[in-house]
Amino acid sequence: MKRLGESFAAGFMLIAFIVPMLPVLLVVLPLRVVAYAFVGGDNLRSSIKIPGKALDQLVNATYFGGHPKETISSHAGRWLTEAPERAPRWAHVIAWLTNIAEKDHVIKAIEAPFKGLPLG
Repeated sequence: MKRLGESFAAGFMLIAFIVPMLPVLLVVLPLRVVAYAFVGGDNLRSSIKIPGKALDQLVNATYFGGHPKETISSHAGRWLTEAPERAPRWAHVIAWLTNIAEKDHVIKAIEAPFKGLPLG
C-alpha cells in the first residue's frame, strides 16, 4: 500500500510541476537562447544558464544514472577517464558534441565531489 501511495504522490508531482514548465521549456527558453545568440548580454546569459544547468542535472539523474547534482558533461567525463573501455555510447556522443564549443569540455567539467562515485 505504501508503494501505491508513493506512486500516486510522484505522479501528482509530475503533473503539478512538469506540465506548467512545458511552455517555458519548449518556448521561452529556446527564444532566450536565440536572443542571446544574436543580442548577447549578461541578463539573457543568466536567464538561460541557470535553468539550463537545472535541466542538465535533471536529465543526467533521470536518463544517465548520474548524481542529481552532477551535470551530464561531468558524468560523461568521469566515464571517459575512469573506465574508457566500458564508457557508454552516450558519453562519447556528449564528448563529441561539447568538443565543438570547447575542446576537452567533458574532462574539464568533471566535478570534484563526484570523483570516485559509482558510474552507474
